[in-house]
Amino acid sequence: MRTTSSTTSRLYRPIVFAILGLLSLGCEDEERRVLPETHVNLVIQLQLPGFSTKLEPLGGIYIYPREGYQGRGIYVVHNHDISQGFSAYDVTCPRHFPERPLSTALDGTDAYCKFCNTRYNLYNHAVSENGNWHLQSYRCLLQGNNLHIRNR
Repeated sequence: MRTTSSTTSRLYRPIVFAILGLLSLGCEDEERRVLPETHVNLVIQLQLPGFSTKLEPLGGIYIYPREGYQGRGIYVVHNHDISQGFSAYDVTCPRHFPERPLSTALDGTDAYCKFCNTRYNLYNHAVSENGNWHLQSYRCLLQGNNLHIRNR
């Protein structure tokens, strides 16, 4: 009996490895790519008119220009689910980075990439609809009326 089970085991082992190999090939396109670290260190004075009108209401979203990866911009979100009340994400779509870095566009409460048709919910940690991708996040720290956004 031992010879039969060991023979059977030897026969199935290559089949199992072949199946696992084929499955891993199918996942290559969905491999997570992370944007290169970009120096971000900015302070938003929330009482200023430009920011207070966009970020004062709960759920407000502001696009801070000329910051983030290649200066494409950062989404700043006034979100009640985050302990400090704010979150910040790079506008660059990570799905097809580095081959073709493109900016997403704000569409309601989503960041939308026109190239790959991926939507990132800015109220849900900027995760894509299928859960496989997320926009690069930045740290937010609220001190009085000043919102500090950093990558470190």
